[in-house]
Amino acid sequence: MNIFKREFKANLKSNIIWIISIILFIAMCMQKYDALVSTGVKEMMSILNDMPKSLQSIFGMSTLDITTPIGYYGALYIYLLLLAAIHAVMLGTNIIAKEEKDKTSEFLMTKPVTRNKILIYKLLYSILSILILNITIFLSSIVALKIFTSDNIYNILILLTIGILLVQILFLSIGILISSISNNQKKSSTYAMSILLGTFFLSLIIDVFDKLKILNILTPFQYFDAKVIIPDNKLNFIYIILSLIISIICIIISYIKYKKKDLYI
Repeated sequence: MNIFKREFKANLKSNIIWIISIILFIAMCMQKYDALVSTGVKEMMSILNDMPKSLQSIFGMSTLDITTPIGYYGALYIYLLLLAAIHAVMLGTNIIAKEEKDKTSEFLMTKPVTRNKILIYKLLYSILSILILNITIFLSSIVALKIFTSDNIYNILILLTIGILLVQILFLSIGILISSISNNQKKSSTYAMSILLGTFFLSLIIDVFDKLKILNILTPFQYFDAKVIIPDNKLNFIYIILSLIISIICIIISYIKYKKKDLYI
């Protein structure tokens, strides 16, 4: 439990910065919506229709009504998802790698606690951290959207937020796995971020070219797509199971590798 408390205190400042950043991001995005609406619906649609077809595909303008608050929120959801994923993957890689980077591995390993317990406590802290950010996203989104609409948006927001949480857990587990197997801890974050950005850009390419939809399974950013969730009012059960399976496999391999890993101190 001391490890859990240590992680919480060590990362408190970082968590506060992330929380403030998410709140500001949502507030600024909805402020842009307010500016667009103030120009009038016809003018707003004219601006949107003048956008390149590829950009319209990325923002889901063929399936989402961007003139409504929830439709506009859905168009920006992919970037909110990206921010949450970045937080999760950085947390996953740094939660283990920092012990070697900060030269605290030797001190930690002299304590009467097994490597498995160390990883468990670090994983529990990581889950708490992403839950806090996830709740921040949910509450901030409610406040921001309720300024512009009195419609019942809670069910949609719950589904979208669950989607973000599942992607967070997935990238957290990927980050932990990479950090557990990498012999170069300084580059762990680079490897993990490369995977994240690669899957993100693949998702954007898929949105532009419908023929590539078969590649959806390769990018978590397509698992919980606002352009599908909002019209259907549900999550894809197959992708829920797939994301959980991948996360569990990554964590299991992480335990095995971390237990046998040579620590560079």
